[in-house]
Amino acid sequence: MKSLWSAKQAQTLDDMGLIVYASNLLGADTALVQGGGGNTSVKRTEKDHMGRETRVLRVKASGFQLATIKERGFACVRLDEVLPLFEREDMSDDEMVDYISRCLMEPDSPRPSIETLLHAFIPYRWVLHTHADAILSLANNEHAEQLIREVLGEDILIVPYNRPGFLVSKQVGSAVQGNPNASGLVLLHHGLVTWSDSCEEAYERHIALVDRAESAIRKAQAAKVVFPRKAGVPSLDRETRERIAAEVAPALRGALSSRVPMLLTFDGSEEALEFANAENVLELSQTGPVTPEHVLSTKPWPLVVQVDDPQDTETLKSALREGVRRYEEKYLSYFERYRSQVAPDVGPHNPAPRLIIVPGLGIWGAGADIQDSRLPVEIYRHTVAVMKGAEAVGKFRTMPEREVFSAEYWPMELYKLSLRPKPKELNGKVAVVTGAAKGIGLAVARALLREGACVVLTDVNEAALSEAEKELIETYPNRMKTVRMDVTDGRSVEAGIAASVLYYGGIDILVSNAGIAPIGSIVDMPLETWEKSFAVNSTGHFLVSRAVIRVMLEQGQGGSIIFIATKNVLAPGKDFGAYSCAKAAEAQLCRILAIEHGKDKIRANMINPDGVFTDLWSPEVVANRAKAYGVPADKYEDFLRDRTLLKESVTVDDVAEAALFLASDRSRVTTGCIITVDGGAREAFPR
Repeated sequence: MKSLWSAKQAQTLDDMGLIVYASNLLGADTALVQGGGGNTSVKRTEKDHMGRETRVLRVKASGFQLATIKERGFACVRLDEVLPLFEREDMSDDEMVDYISRCLMEPDSPRPSIETLLHAFIPYRWVLHTHADAILSLANNEHAEQLIREVLGEDILIVPYNRPGFLVSKQVGSAVQGNPNASGLVLLHHGLVTWSDSCEEAYERHIALVDRAESAIRKAQAAKVVFPRKAGVPSLDRETRERIAAEVAPALRGALSSRVPMLLTFDGSEEALEFANAENVLELSQTGPVTPEHVLSTKPWPLVVQVDDPQDTETLKSALREGVRRYEEKYLSYFERYRSQVAPDVGPHNPAPRLIIVPGLGIWGAGADIQDSRLPVEIYRHTVAVMKGAEAVGKFRTMPEREVFSAEYWPMELYKLSLRPKPKELNGKVAVVTGAAKGIGLAVARALLREGACVVLTDVNEAALSEAEKELIETYPNRMKTVRMDVTDGRSVEAGIAASVLYYGGIDILVSNAGIAPIGSIVDMPLETWEKSFAVNSTGHFLVSRAVIRVMLEQGQGGSIIFIATKNVLAPGKDFGAYSCAKAAEAQLCRILAIEHGKDKIRANMINPDGVFTDLWSPEVVANRAKAYGVPADKYEDFLRDRTLLKESVTVDDVAEAALFLASDRSRVTTGCIITVDGGAREAFPR
């Protein structure tokens, strides 16, 4: 690991600029910290609200990430009010948090790190703490202390594992105060701490120690095969693995979602496969997390599902379902073993696994939202790196199971979980929208995204789809994907649905919207125009709904199919025969699906819009429809509004709101229904 410190940049910065700079350097390297892990601090003098000079500790606040933290992310604690705590013998977490909250300089300050006292008790201005992979490889080892001193030097301090809080803070403070010449400190099963009265020196020490550990690990790995490949595990190319993953993911997702909807993130990388295919994958993966912070995202252990041949997808589906069931039993037994450590009113977390490993295939992360499903995968990449390093230089060992439970059910972490925002209505749901590049489809996609769904936008128009992606990607970088899909081509539909499943693990909502609007009288209509209308407006809905329902059946969690039909289903228009007849077939398809799959809790409903002016209306279509009703083309939109009972124009957002209702559980007892979004067209009343 190389230092990225720039003396030229640093010399222009004040104290707060330096701590932000050092924090951002550390946070930018995921081999040092992941997510919100690690913390940093600086001790300085500031003026309080009365202008009095006050010694303070500026320490990273909870909820901020080192990679992106700015000055506002550092809580300001009155140092002279917390230092006397060092003389205490013990202090509960609640007492400590309450006390520190009373020492804040600013009433609107973010909540300080739980490791605030660790930083305060180190008698140096700058303190940096990370969970570096290479350090954790040494700190999670059978002979950790001996190994740490051999690799990092005799002047390194070592503190046994203790949960973050008062006791470990006092242990660290005592160690550093009693050994002023130490180069750094390793917290077993936790991470590295360095300090100095110079920010640059604290940073350089940190990087130098991590580099020393990395060098020793690289040397050891060059002489040893740490993850020997298990005999009999098939070698499959990436395309085959992803095809299998897309086929079996709905079964896995359904098994995981018995309590709350779960999303999946699949990692089929070579790094993931090397570990999944290892002879010792079961032994290593069940040993436990490498640091207490990780257990909150990965659970105590992953689920490993081994089958003779993952290409036998039916056997693999059964094994995944059974594996989840057994895992949940194991997790609940684990909770019962240690439940005396938690308050009587604290129940178990969702017992479903957060990581699923399938040799020959790869690794899935699971979570209640997309970030929750991605995080276990990201963390486990580092866990695998830690295990690989630990096994290269010694024998991988983690903290005792009781300590793992203590970290997972630590009241401070339970409190943080209670502060998470209330999930949006469609949180954890996956929607596919066809014809989503423009018009009604794009409006529906926006509405579903706004309410928390993951949405796959599909369209045959790649250029328009790219424009839609540009509009949405900044606001919803992880919850939206685009797939080119031709609804008239069965292979294109199957590939598009498989890609959607691979992205998020399954599908809960289909908005079948893709359509075309050919115009002309029946007597003058070419056969190919008639057939194309039926291919898109009827067969297209059949192909897409068939593929999605197959996914929903594998999940076993029900679902919602929404067809965007038209007023013309009930009140066809002149010179609109090919469109009206094909759409009538779509409506009948919706009714049949409602009849056939009500027993599966799959709802099928349709929306009949009318007079919705969108960017898909060509001048030719406007002129034709205006002529059919005997009005000037430039007055056609006014005509559509004025002929409604409500005398209102209908927008794409009106249709999107109806789709949102049908997509949500608010319509859980509604199927086979028509919702009109037409301003009131008496001739098109459903009944």
